Amino acid sequence: MFRVCLEGMFMKLSELVRRNMIANIRQYYLYFFSLIFSVMLYFIFSTMQHEDLISQATEASNGFSAAFRTGVFFLAAIMIVFVSYARNLFYKRRGREIGLFQLIGLSRGAVIRMLLIENLIMLTAAALVGTVLGLLFSRLFLLLFFQIMRFEMEIGFQFSTEALLQTGALLLLLLVITSWQTIKFVRKHTLVQLFQSRSESEQIREIKPVRQLILGVAGILLVAFGYWYSGRMMNAFLLLNMLVVLFATVFGTYLVFRVSIGWLMTVYRKKMNGHLQFKHALSIAPMVHRLKSNARLLTLIATLSAITLTFVTGAYSLYYSAEEEARMMTPQDFMFDLAEGTEPGAEFERLLYEEGLTYEAHEIEAFSADVNYENFDQGLGLTMESGTPTIVSAKDLRDTGVDVTVRPGEAVYFGGMATPVMPEDSRMTLTTGETFNIVEISNRSGLNQGVAYSVFAVNDEDFNEIRPDEVRSYLAINLADKAEREQANDIYHDFTSLLEDVTISSTNVDITMMRMEMSGIMIFITGFLGIVFLCATGSILYFKQMTEVEEEKGSYRTLRQLGFTVGNMMSGVGLKQLLFFAIPLLIGLGHTYFALKSVSFLFSTDITIPVAISIGVFTLIYLVFYILSVTNSRSEITRAIKG
Repeated sequence: MFRVCLEGMFMKLSELVRRNMIANIRQYYLYFFSLIFSVMLYFIFSTMQHEDLISQATEASNGFSAAFRTGVFFLAAIMIVFVSYARNLFYKRRGREIGLFQLIGLSRGAVIRMLLIENLIMLTAAALVGTVLGLLFSRLFLLLFFQIMRFEMEIGFQFSTEALLQTGALLLLLLVITSWQTIKFVRKHTLVQLFQSRSESEQIREIKPVRQLILGVAGILLVAFGYWYSGRMMNAFLLLNMLVVLFATVFGTYLVFRVSIGWLMTVYRKKMNGHLQFKHALSIAPMVHRLKSNARLLTLIATLSAITLTFVTGAYSLYYSAEEEARMMTPQDFMFDLAEGTEPGAEFERLLYEEGLTYEAHEIEAFSADVNYENFDQGLGLTMESGTPTIVSAKDLRDTGVDVTVRPGEAVYFGGMATPVMPEDSRMTLTTGETFNIVEISNRSGLNQGVAYSVFAVNDEDFNEIRPDEVRSYLAINLADKAEREQANDIYHDFTSLLEDVTISSTNVDITMMRMEMSGIMIFITGFLGIVFLCATGSILYFKQMTEVEEEKGSYRTLRQLGFTVGNMMSGVGLKQLLFFAIPLLIGLGHTYFALKSVSFLFSTDITIPVAISIGVFTLIYLVFYILSVTNSRSEITRAIKG
């Protein structure tokens, strides 16, 4: 690098830029590829935001467009933060080089112009390559999106002028931000500060032993409290509880990185009487120091990783259980209100029969009644004192496939807001005087949502006793073969579109498709945002490790002179880097586990498979960056020893 600086006295600025970029290519290549990948995804998301095919494929086109706008916004935010932070790391790492250029006679203005040209070339190249790749892969992403959404449409080559302009505007903004960073960095630092820029961020204030003990234990306890309380926050104070859990986990995580891990390592060293193996001396002590100096960054990475993984896993789990969720909301495939006439239901049965579809039809009698409650909680701590629920016979519900058994004098509630519970001393009293013990609160629906929401099922004998003279009757139709539901659904909508003055309620297939569309677009957007975020954070952790190796080259030369091999050194360096990547990931996974556990009532099926897949993909991405980090560290150490 000094040779490049010395030659810079006698060459043109353009040639200096070229040689300088070649000399720093090892530092920039991962940043460059991450930037290309981000630009490609941004262009594809922008294309899909303005894609007419999506509008044609679904009635919820406005919602989809808004979802893609949100995704584009967050992707832009991730790119801006990543590029800004990465450039800041690069300039600190290149502070000595920038100082040398000024020392040999280049003015600050010339150095700034050189760095600005470098930045312009890199952003322009990334923009061109990323946009071209976006054009090439946009059709593939649309096919993937339509596959997730189960849409069947012909897709051709996609090009959007709006997406191109939107991508260009973002890159122009990135150019302005990074150029301002460049000018600020060079003008702000003196020569002495430039030569010391690498060590600026490493200066941390030491904490006294007693205070370290208190804060170290406090960090662990705060995280543990946040985990414990996350499973007990579903009550009337939900919003306040969420803020308490968020504060406890985030602040606790910061203390874990800043103090707790260092305190635990101190305890470990005392237990070993200060006798550490070589690989531990080369890994644990430097790692603790790096964790302390990067506590805020690692806290942010762990917390945002947990949020990202929670959203991705949650979306995948909702998609995975869409059919079961729809069955919870619409236990009957089709329903007709017989108060509006018996002809529509009878005609629909005739159409199903003509198409050769096997079905079962049952009539359900129901009535609404004013009731008073005692110790009745729908869920989430929402206690009710009175209401006007719908009351049906448990036998009628069983005939339509709802699994419910009720003894005389008891009632089962359908429509709870949380996981099923067995209440104690909970009662319902009708205004006519009859009292029923509420023995179960189910989060399933008794009748299709849209027909009735709050439903009590009582014993058939009790129903006949409290049944008023006038009741409302519904015709429930269920297909015997699941594979025939979509065909029956098409018949239903073709038939009901011709009817007037008849309530058209959503069917089981409608709700299934709606939930799959909602969760499908969440999977698509959060999945790719998560990948971009992990690539960005993985790159930052990689840059950090490479900077540390660069700073410690002198130490490695000394160790080699003392007889240690590259393998000896890599045993410590590899362990240190493994911990540096693994600790934020493991803490993030811990946050994710308890976040999902706290909202487990949203998922009606076992979500082990989607959780395992999501965690596996995220871990694999970090593993790739760890392998890159170790591989390049070995090369740098070998090069330093030979140099």
